[in-house]
Amino acid sequence: MSRFELNLAKFLILSIPIFLITGAFLADLALSTACILFLIYIVRKRQFNLFKDNYFIFFLLFYTIVLISCFQSDYLDKIFWKNIFYFRFGIFLLLVKHIIYNDEKFIKNLKNILLLIFILLFADSLFQFIVGKNILGFTHPSGRITSLFGDESVLGSYIVRFCPLLIALIFLTKGNKYEFFLILSLSFILSV
Repeated sequence: MSRFELNLAKFLILSIPIFLITGAFLADLALSTACILFLIYIVRKRQFNLFKDNYFIFFLLFYTIVLISCFQSDYLDKIFWKNIFYFRFGIFLLLVKHIIYNDEKFIKNLKNILLLIFILLFADSLFQFIVGKNILGFTHPSGRITSLFGDESVLGSYIVRFCPLLIALIFLTKGNKYEFFLILSLSFILSV
């Protein structure tokens, strides 16, 4: 990839956790754009050997099973279009692997972004709990803290999905034990 394409792909990947706070559209757009850039790189540089990755082959088998299941379903018209573009996640896997091999700081940058998001969500949730509105002025439904997610009650789901990734990134970057305990504490408080 050219330096610009590689930096753009890294930026798009690193922005996905931030975009997920706003909703699925921007995150999916970032993922799809990064995958298209990577496919252009593969074709232009004739790097088709990247598709020989064992994880990608396993993903293709899984994807094939999903498509076969779609064709055997009674609801083919409803689920086919949801699953046909699922292959982008396999391309995304190859892209992330390629970036990790070519940029030593990528994992550390992703860890720092996720850590910052967790701290921001915790601070905003605490503010919303005390004041009744978050820093953007969103009120929360009775009994639920939603933080930056507005009227969607998905804060706990977001935390539970990204917590294992963040813990793995802390271990991969040889982070200190305070980061680990901070993340576990924040995750527990935010997901309750």
